[in-house]
Amino acid sequence: MPRTFHHFTALLWLPSIMREGITLGEIPLGGPYENNPQLPNLTSESDPRKQGCWCPLSSPIDKSRVRLSVELEQQGYVTFKTIRQRYNLSNSWVKQLAPNSEHFSWYFSVESVPVKKISKVELAISKQFEYQPLEAKQLEQVLRDVDHEFDAAIEFEPATGMVALKQESTWLFDGRAFQNSSGCYPAGLNCNNPLPDR
Repeated sequence: MPRTFHHFTALLWLPSIMREGITLGEIPLGGPYENNPQLPNLTSESDPRKQGCWCPLSSPIDKSRVRLSVELEQQGYVTFKTIRQRYNLSNSWVKQLAPNSEHFSWYFSVESVPVKKISKVELAISKQFEYQPLEAKQLEQVLRDVDHEFDAAIEFEPATGMVALKQESTWLFDGRAFQNSSGCYPAGLNCNNPLPDR
């Protein structure tokens, strides 16, 4: 029987995930991002505030804006404990990553998670950490809007995961450290016009 996990991500990565599936997710070995192995990171915890290092307060990109639910069979995932043993992660490094033992809810998919395994897409719109599921038409509109804004505003280097702005600002940079943003998604799904109740 499949088990449900969550994958939290930023709004700007949602279109590529919905085209290609969840293909990336850093195994936290330390060091530069491009040197760390990649497996999609998952959690059994539905609240991103309980994820420690995966939801940093200092990021200009809100990695908790989108919550995806994925369904995987037992052979499709491994625990963080397995990863910890495989890469010989020290107790001190794990404590630094998860000072409140958050790692007990961490899992990794053994391969990319295909789109068909994504069972729900939820977006925090008017309030951070309060998720609303997207209907198919709403999701299509969000994907179009994000793609358009991404093309207009962002330079992305896939090899390093680095992003740079083509223009002065963008609503895709919506993290808590980004001072010049309302943190709201515009165009029909904004703070003044949240999704209707189901």
